[in-house]
Amino acid sequence: MKNTILLGSGIDLLLGLFLFVYLADKKSFGIRILVSYMSVIAVFLGVFSFFQLDPIKIVSGVFRLGAINEYRNVVFHKDGKTASVSVFDNYDPQTKEKVSRTIATNGKPDAAIAVVDNVDLSMK
Repeated sequence: MKNTILLGSGIDLLLGLFLFVYLADKKSFGIRILVSYMSVIAVFLGVFSFFQLDPIKIVSGVFRLGAINEYRNVVFHKDGKTASVSVFDNYDPQTKEKVSRTIATNGKPDAAIAVVDNVDLSMK
């Protein structure tokens, strides 16, 4: 997923730079274009190096709830060609104990199981 987002942003940056060069005044072409190319490359490499996708935000379902649930732990996350599948544990805000495990597709919960007496639900 990260590579797809970066590829799309790289194409967008290159298209913008091409339009900038194409529409630029041909008299002041030299250093301005060189600085533009270098800044685009620096921004792209910076984003590629330091940008991390947070699994909690990916599986948050914020479009449904309006907020990110802070009491989750992502157990599994896999991006496929047509869907993203996640498994996460939900915790009680007061006791901080695990109360359920949920499987979600594209951020929307599909199934859940309640945890009784803190039985280990590790995916082995």
